Amino acid sequence: MLQQMPIPVVGIPAQSIEEPWMLAFLAHEVGHHVQFDLRNGAMIDSFSDMLLAKGGQRWRPWGKELFADLYSLLMIGHWALWALADLVWSDPASMLDDTNSRYPCALVRLVFMSSVADKLGLNGSKGLRGLIPAELLDHGPVLIKSRDIRETARNDLAQVEAVATATAEAHRVPDGELSKLCEFHPEDFKEYQGVAYLWGEALAGRGSVAAKKSLRSARLVLSGGVRAWAEICELTDEKERENRRGPLKGGLLSSIVANGEDTVRAASAETDLDSRNRRLASLVMSSEIPGIGS
Repeated sequence: MLQQMPIPVVGIPAQSIEEPWMLAFLAHEVGHHVQFDLRNGAMIDSFSDMLLAKGGQRWRPWGKELFADLYSLLMIGHWALWALADLVWSDPASMLDDTNSRYPCALVRLVFMSSVADKLGLNGSKGLRGLIPAELLDHGPVLIKSRDIRETARNDLAQVEAVATATAEAHRVPDGELSKLCEFHPEDFKEYQGVAYLWGEALAGRGSVAAKKSLRSARLVLSGGVRAWAEICELTDEKERENRRGPLKGGLLSSIVANGEDTVRAASAETDLDSRNRRLASLVMSSEIPGIGS
């Protein structure tokens, strides 16, 4: 009966217990809540309007998912892209399938994230995991209902650069740039010296990093965990992969917990609750909740 839950809810996949590097997808899912709350939801339309202006009408319906992809990059760096590529990588027909109205096809989505990552000072190419768009576009024809979806993908890819530039530069909110609100620092993800990189080394058994109980620390641990998992995925020896998988699983989970804040977080101010209550009340009064209202 409720159109909107009274509290933000994010689901965690059960396989994250055995494969905790999959917690990387929380960065995307939390991004939906952030977009919903920023400026009382106004960021939803403003971001979609930006996509419309830079990419055309076809890009506008993808606003919610692409904002969440942007947010995931701000949270855990280009390893958010690596994790997504690992999840969606498939045969050409699946990678070019654009029939889900909420998303661009997987190829366009990955190239978009890679371009945004580069513009944020991250390593977008590293996150792509060697994906070469031309290899998919040259494999064909790939048909859906007699339509060659390679051509649609080519047209969408032609808009990626302009859209990615606007996404990286124009994500402003009343309190400043979104990257500042997220405490995003690209140097955290630099090779050899970034905190996330050092956590990847520690989780791979090649060093140690002192736990730091802060909001930022746990997500940098997670980023390092994805990096360590990426390294394991490149091993050709199955026995060695399995031998390293177990310690990474245990080390990543315990390090995330060790770096979490000790306090229970509550609303930052009474006005936050007032704002949410007003929004819930407006839904009731406008009869947008089925069976409730005037």
